[in-house]
Amino acid sequence: MSDDRDHILRRRALLLGTALTALRCTPSVQEPAAGPEPSPVATIEAPEDTTPPADDVPPPDTDHRDAPVDIARPPTDIPDGVSEKIRNMYQGLYAGTERVEKQTGQIAALLPTCGVTVSSCESAWVKVAEAHRDHQRNGWTSGCGSGTTPEGKAFDARAALHAKYREQLEMALNKKIDKAVGPDETAKARWTKLKADANAARPVPCLSIACMDY
Repeated sequence: MSDDRDHILRRRALLLGTALTALRCTPSVQEPAAGPEPSPVATIEAPEDTTPPADDVPPPDTDHRDAPVDIARPPTDIPDGVSEKIRNMYQGLYAGTERVEKQTGQIAALLPTCGVTVSSCESAWVKVAEAHRDHQRNGWTSGCGSGTTPEGKAFDARAALHAKYREQLEMALNKKIDKAVGPDETAKARWTKLKADANAARPVPCLSIACMDY
């Protein structure tokens, strides 16, 4: 009984933490100065040709966009005989994983080969920051709560595999971004500022989530 309770508490903490991260709210901020309205949707497309002067281009071996990622994909089958509710949860789980795969790949493809502090690359890096913001806000969980039935516990085990896989995808993307930004403190500070500006341009209200066991 103690082991089951510990499992339920760990599962509840994992999913609730993921949901709160995905749905985190933006603290109130002052109204920005008058100017053009931000685009309602970040553009997920190849950036314009913003190739800077040759002196600003890193050598070929620092190209970070197509670095291979060796991560085993978890199963995506739905067990036979599960209830309609659990079937929908599996479908939502797998759709969420596909979304993370697609978006992390898109963001990596957006990374320019010129530095974040290069003025001619400003617009390309802004697109990366906006796409990264939208990706983080999409939400990765198909629900929250804990499995208390055999089929619910089986779903929890599968969801844990997908959560680990998504975490690995995020870590791989962050490594690519870190490599693109580089070790320079000025560049790191600039990237942090671009992300903060992207978040401030589109604040998110605080949300409440009802968690149900299944």
